[in-house]
Amino acid sequence: KMSMSLRPASIAAVITVRPANERHPSIVQDDELPLGAGPEDFDDHQNSLQYHWIINADYITNTNFRSTMTLQYDQSAVAVTAPRTEADYIPARILSDNNASNSINKFTTADLDEATNTITFEFSSVTDAGISGEYFAGVDLAIPDNVPTYRTTGSGNVNAAIYTPAVPGGGAPTGAQVIIEPGHNVTFNINNVSLYETTISAGATLTIPTGSIGHRLGTLTGTGDLRVESNTTSLVLPAAVYDDFFSCSGGGLIFGGSGSYEILVGIPSLRNLTILGSGAKTLANNDVTICNDLTVNMTSGSLSIINSRTINVQNDVIINNAGALNTQTGNLNITRDLIQSAGTFNGGTGGTKAVGRNINVTGGTFSTGTGVGNLLEVAGNMTVADAATFTTGTASVTGQRVLFDGLSQQTLTGNFTTPRAFNRLEINNATGLILAGNVTINAELGLTNGL
Repeated sequence: KMSMSLRPASIAAVITVRPANERHPSIVQDDELPLGAGPEDFDDHQNSLQYHWIINADYITNTNFRSTMTLQYDQSAVAVTAPRTEADYIPARILSDNNASNSINKFTTADLDEATNTITFEFSSVTDAGISGEYFAGVDLAIPDNVPTYRTTGSGNVNAAIYTPAVPGGGAPTGAQVIIEPGHNVTFNINNVSLYETTISAGATLTIPTGSIGHRLGTLTGTGDLRVESNTTSLVLPAAVYDDFFSCSGGGLIFGGSGSYEILVGIPSLRNLTILGSGAKTLANNDVTICNDLTVNMTSGSLSIINSRTINVQNDVIINNAGALNTQTGNLNITRDLIQSAGTFNGGTGGTKAVGRNINVTGGTFSTGTGVGNLLEVAGNMTVADAATFTTGTASVTGQRVLFDGLSQQTLTGNFTTPRAFNRLEINNATGLILAGNVTINAELGLTNGL
């Protein structure tokens, strides 16, 4: 539970709170010198609150801003070992802005009331940067002074010696900020890696292979790729704050493995999406915007759009290798090109497939699909090489339709005679469509505008 009073009341602040039912990841087992005992007698994990809060503040620019924030926790979240008690708890926080060293601010026992299970923070003359961060509590000795940062020096397993500075005692970093440098691939070959923050730099990849579970990435940032694999019927992304990563300026997701599972559940947008491996991958029952490319590079199997959802790809759709992209009754809007060198494109039995520029098929099988209301809309040129298979389904005047509706002259290149004939073809372009090859139309030619 969280409450916050804002002064002056006219400030239109936006405060987002994410409670996390676990101790803060910065609290790790290390060597302390508690009074009267050796370091082996102090358990950091069992002397910290098993709960924390991630708080983000926006639109606070007035330095006259003042506030009292109260965080409340349940008694069941208290962990402490004798001779210490909950009365020894102190509040702490890590500010997320303007805090390059990841310093941890520690407060006093007076700021935590163990009788009411409340923690109080006072803010005065601060902006967003003085509020946004992660808030937690514990015995002073359990809370470090700052979160360490490790940068990769090369590719390898997460528990290998691939960091600078070296991880004390070796193994995987824990409770730390990890930056995967450009060109490096870090594989989580062990379970339960817990980090405060993870950055995947451009050209870098973090790989979580099938069977590797229990990970916490903290706040995930960067423009590299998160690769997750499963050979089963389900796949769970690692726990993380994905706000920055799942955005048009963030990173990409790569799904792999031989399993058949659902992807992008509750994820409305991301920069790049790549499908590898085999099995039947299905897009979740929510619309998705892919801000850059959708790449289907599977050795077999398929990626399918289900439940008539809409997928917007703001750059290219690329199909290669032996996998298939099935649109079923869904809608697929491509801002630029549809490029296919192998595999299968299946236009399904309904919905609209709109290509903002060109379709270029040099291999594999391209099916426009079948069914009433099934539309392939092309705003640029369309080329299908002889090496590719092209089909449009059973002849029907109410069946699948291919529409050329560009704003400049378009060209249709390839041999489109039987068995590669169109079902219905429509031209709605005042500047016309050039046929650079023979064309057969089995059911209907529509000349809405242009020839």
